[in-house]
Amino acid sequence: EQVTITKNLTLIGFGPTASTVTVPAGGLVVNAADIFSPPSPIAAQIFVQNATVTISHMAVDGANDQLTGCGVDAVGIYFKNAAGVITDNAVRNVLLPPGLQGCQDGLAINVESSTATAVTISNNSVRNYDKNGITASGPSGPNGPKVTITGNTVVGLGATTVIAQNGIQVGYGAAGSIQNNYVADDIYLNPPDCASSNSCYGSSGILIWASHGIAVSGNTVESTQYGIVPVSWQPDGSDSDQTVIANN
Repeated sequence: EQVTITKNLTLIGFGPTASTVTVPAGGLVVNAADIFSPPSPIAAQIFVQNATVTISHMAVDGANDQLTGCGVDAVGIYFKNAAGVITDNAVRNVLLPPGLQGCQDGLAINVESSTATAVTISNNSVRNYDKNGITASGPSGPNGPKVTITGNTVVGLGATTVIAQNGIQVGYGAAGSIQNNYVADDIYLNPPDCASSNSCYGSSGILIWASHGIAVSGNTVESTQYGIVPVSWQPDGSDSDQTVIANN
């Protein structure tokens, strides 16, 4: 089923082998929209909005989502203008069907807010996602969620020609810290020719996109095309005041 939570509560499973949210028989349907303008549709398996919620010891499996085109973002756990904790969960297979994996969609854990909500994302296992493993975004500018991303294991698809993945992405005005995570296997095999196209992009282990004051420390990033990448990009904004120290 697809679960929507709009009130304060704590959701505790019996562990990822016993408490699993899977895709409905008919596939995922749109049940949310993102915070950007214009908003884009989202099909979330667990959708939390305007509440303070803890989700722990759950599994989310996005296999066979049956989406049929680009433009709808599949998301495993989605916090929108919400606060709380996402901890000790397993999120798997948040992938678009074959042939659609270049759509820049498919986010395993996604936190978006237009205010400084506080969300801790800790000790989760995230694997086999499409675009990003863990994502935190504001609406661009100075506002956005304040996230603590710590102790997670995030493993991408490995070498692929279909999409430039990112293990962890904090951007568009989100703030906070990225500490003591293990990130691996984000490698894009089909990057553009930077000299001829004036455009360079690829897969990153940890990507900071147009955000300020992110503390990145104690992480292990391996088998990625780019390791830890702070980026300024207009009109989204500039990156500044990052602290990147003692990562492997």
